[in-house]
Amino acid sequence: TSCQMLADLLESQACSQLEVLDVSGNHFLEAGCRALGAALKNSGGSMRDLDVSHNAGGLVLLTRDCECGSEKKRPFEGSLNPILYVMEALGETTLAKVAFVNCQVSGMEDSVLEDALASSDICHLDVSDNPHGEEGMRSLVRVMMHAGSKLETVRVGDCRPHPGNPETVVYDYVNPAMAYRLRLDIPQHRA
Repeated sequence: TSCQMLADLLESQACSQLEVLDVSGNHFLEAGCRALGAALKNSGGSMRDLDVSHNAGGLVLLTRDCECGSEKKRPFEGSLNPILYVMEALGETTLAKVAFVNCQVSGMEDSVLEDALASSDICHLDVSDNPHGEEGMRSLVRVMMHAGSKLETVRVGDCRPHPGNPETVVYDYVNPAMAYRLRLDIPQHRA
């Protein structure tokens, strides 16, 4: 696919001096987001600016195997925003500025951002026009308040509530020893 070709190009020597990448408005699906995330990790140290805005390219349906009578079925369980695979890679890049404007970033994605930004060089983050919801905004505030944070600007304009996703694990800061059910194939659960 074209996303894989872009990822291969980013990992090649042809892009070794690339500083700015704007792939906004492409509506990458899961394969494209996975490829872009992997390429960002392996692209070397020259890229400083990434814009993936307007790339809410479709949710990935999550399923779980279950025994239903004598046959195995995979019933629908929830959905996952594929932009998570790009966000998860941010902690392993040299990026200083990233934009995820209008990418359907909600609490699940914000918790992955919180984890990735803790080990990144990112100074400028634009997550405007997204349904962060209360949990997402809490994640963004925590990352801004973190003592080691390099963030100078965070844009969250046009924030709106999010109804929630059944696969989102909400961390209880009051009772951190609470029991959690995690699926390690979901980036938010790995964060």
